Amino acid sequence: GMYTVLENPLLSVWARYLDAFNVKYPDKKTTIMEILTRKLGDKKMASMLSAATTKATTTNIATRLESDLVNKWLANGRSVEQRLRSALSSYGNFGILQKSTCQRLALIRKYYRY
Repeated sequence: GMYTVLENPLLSVWARYLDAFNVKYPDKKTTIMEILTRKLGDKKMASMLSAATTKATTTNIATRLESDLVNKWLANGRSVEQRLRSALSSYGNFGILQKSTCQRLALIRKYYRY
């Protein structure tokens, strides 16, 4: 799962490889977030990153990747409404209506800050 990927010590090796790749091939530039999102999709990626931000061993990288994901949405012209709908729908069976008002407001604030 996402924790396994984000906790893997080889992630930093992969990041360095992508940095070198992006310098050598600027026309094919990519990021870890883009690769994982292509594999998992926006909804699953947003859900997994949200969960990973709560774990001490993955919070830093998950927060950075989550920020990259939201910036990708913005760059692709997705509206705030689309981003919120995607992020909020990633809570699956729990449903956003079952979340407390405080939790809903925190999620909205999180995605509006970008």
